[in-house]
Amino acid sequence: VVCISILKYGQEMHEEAMVLTTMGSLKEFADGGMQNARTLMERETLVEIITTMTASTNSMYRGTALHILASVFRAALPPMEFGVKLFDDIGKANRNATMSTIDVLLTYARQPLDDTRRGVFDLFGAILSQGGDWGIRLTFSHSKFEEWLMDARSETSMEMKQWKFH
Repeated sequence: VVCISILKYGQEMHEEAMVLTTMGSLKEFADGGMQNARTLMERETLVEIITTMTASTNSMYRGTALHILASVFRAALPPMEFGVKLFDDIGKANRNATMSTIDVLLTYARQPLDDTRRGVFDLFGAILSQGGDWGIRLTFSHSKFEEWLMDARSETSMEMKQWKFH
């Protein structure tokens, strides 16, 4: 409940340090293992706030929210139905009716905002590592994903190349 209040009202009150600290704690909690990540997944209001933060105009909030979701996917290994729904929820928080979640994430990956781009790369890595290969099928079914992934020229810094191709 405290995390929800801080994330919800901290943004409105421009308490960036408090919001980012709370988000960092949530990421560390999710990184603590499958049980922790699944506990986070079960908190619908919290997941809704985090997915909404992936659409924030603050690139640090957006990037950190994407990292939290990547940690949840990586540690919880959700069943395909839940994983696809959560992935789609990220897109719903970010898009108009014509863009898929992949389109939204690829748009973020092409922007010069490294905080957000790191989060996108982390999330794609987590999705691609899902059991039962549903993450691979989900991402590679989108023609623009493979095109973007194979374009080594899209990343100019060594750090971003490492994030994208690790």
